Amino acid sequence: MKILIAISDSFCANFIKGQGKYLASQGHEVIVVSGPGIEIDRLEDSEPVKVIKIPFAREISPFSDLRDLIRVIKLVKREKPDIINAGNPKTGFLFSLAHIFFWRTPLIFTLRGIRSDTLSGLKKGIVRLTEKVTCALANKVIAISPSLKAHAEQIGIVSKQKCVVLSKGSSNGINITHYSVSEEIYKKSKELEHEYNIPPGAFKLIFVGRVTRDKGMIELLEAFKFCLAFNANIRLIIAGPIERQDPIPEEYYSLIEEHPNIHYLGKQIDVRPVYMLGDVLILYSYREGFGNVAIEASSMGLPTIVADIPGLRDTTEDGITGLRVAPKDATKLSEAILTLYENRDLAKVYGKNGQLRVAEYFANEIVWSKQLELYVTLCRS
Repeated sequence: MKILIAISDSFCANFIKGQGKYLASQGHEVIVVSGPGIEIDRLEDSEPVKVIKIPFAREISPFSDLRDLIRVIKLVKREKPDIINAGNPKTGFLFSLAHIFFWRTPLIFTLRGIRSDTLSGLKKGIVRLTEKVTCALANKVIAISPSLKAHAEQIGIVSKQKCVVLSKGSSNGINITHYSVSEEIYKKSKELEHEYNIPPGAFKLIFVGRVTRDKGMIELLEAFKFCLAFNANIRLIIAGPIERQDPIPEEYYSLIEEHPNIHYLGKQIDVRPVYMLGDVLILYSYREGFGNVAIEASSMGLPTIVADIPGLRDTTEDGITGLRVAPKDATKLSEAILTLYENRDLAKVYGKNGQLRVAEYFANEIVWSKQLELYVTLCRS
């Protein structure tokens, strides 16, 4: 079976890492279509896949999109895949339109989130329409979490009959051997602790991701200040790039830079030492298709505090592996932080429960095998 996997941006190669190697080991040929970049170059070097690079426009651009649509049609005609899995809004839309010309080839759209949820006005309407068209023209839609599936169905983007979830969610699972505690990772975490002068006795909050408004950064910083007002011995460790496309007010950038209890590490190639530094992982986004960061942290024994929103809520069992908090509420978030700060033993129990849950439901091979089953079923139907 020849399988074509399409992603619009090189960074998204991280979301399919290992799939090519697994599918090849099962006797299948894999083609990956992606925008150019360092991540897709690494994937091409490390996995037995054929990579085809197309510089897709990130935003809606009629002329660029028409050009790319023609490229996609020619590509599919030339490569003749047995099945296609398009996994981003842009590639999903383009491949679904192109599907009109190769309708006998099964097309799957992997729904990683609903971008229109955080937009407004005319742009929201246009993006929502493209999301509906993409799902309507695909043979199957993989929602990467149960609550994302329910939300997408509720707002009419996809039908119940067409949408599926693999295992308990996630589009790729995680490598639980990689995201585990080791002496090497412990040593690197201690080096970070020393480099950034982080006191080992403090209760350390970890944020891994883009520093943007829609990642809940404003509420996280406000909750952090609220906890400090209660004389809590806490530190906030931020690992991720600052992106100005979705900015937070300037006062919060200054707070990150200047506050002695905030340690900004920037983008880290390996986030495992960051997880190992911490006592709790916080992901308080406004929108997430799933939230791989949360299950990575769980795999390394961290309890998680997440926003109770579609997609993200599936990463954390409330009161079992961590706490789910109503979104966009800094006060509620601070209460959750203080709950684990004051109950360290409970936090450790949540962390251990999280490790067990990730091993049971989110290991790479579990998700990949379910994905392959779907490919085989569609090709035979």
